[in-house]
Amino acid sequence: MISEGKHHNYFYLILNGGVKSYYLKDSKEVCMWFAFDYETVATIKTLEGQASNETIELLEDSELIQFNTKAIKDLANLYIDVSHVINVLITEHAEFLEDRIYQLQFMSSEERYDALITVAPEVLQKVSLTDIASFLGISRETLSRIRRSK
Repeated sequence: MISEGKHHNYFYLILNGGVKSYYLKDSKEVCMWFAFDYETVATIKTLEGQASNETIELLEDSELIQFNTKAIKDLANLYIDVSHVINVLITEHAEFLEDRIYQLQFMSSEERYDALITVAPEVLQKVSLTDIASFLGISRETLSRIRRSK
């Protein structure tokens, strides 16, 4: 959907399905986030007309609504309600990032796993264990130990 190093003129609303976002480090995917039904998909860089630092790809067959970023920004300049929606989306993303930093800095691997499953239980059905481990910042073996202890 969106490729690292490339400009992208759209953002999306997932009607059903799922996506993952990742960075490449030494040819290895490092998962940053997942999005599922009724969530918005974009990168801040592409919303600002810059090349993305992330790659976003579908996890499964998905149904999406595509929005032209420039057209939505033009509407936001004309209509306060559209501007408000954009503000809400960016605020939600900032809150997610704040929570993510907190989890990585202050929570154990098991606490991060529990938090992920609480917020997005569908991750267990839609995301590979390798990607879940990458997102949590742990090895697949550690993830397997955590899952066995549950």
